[in-house]
Amino acid sequence: MSVEIQAKLARLEEEVLICKRCGLREGCQQVVFGEGHPGLMIIGEGPGAEEDLQGRPFVGAAGQL
Repeated sequence: MSVEIQAKLARLEEEVLICKRCGLREGCQQVVFGEGHPGLMIIGEGPGAEEDLQGRPFVGAAGQL
């Protein structure tokens, strides 16, 4: 992944962490953002309770591909 793309993703994560444009953050404990540098992106539904608890994507039932 290029340095430019990494910087853009870092800025996006910063914006997501402070975003209050809608009510999606109400009731959640933390933002679940992607991790690592994969060559493939998987987009799922909103994080479930286990993802919210751990702060990591696809650790609950949805992660059992």
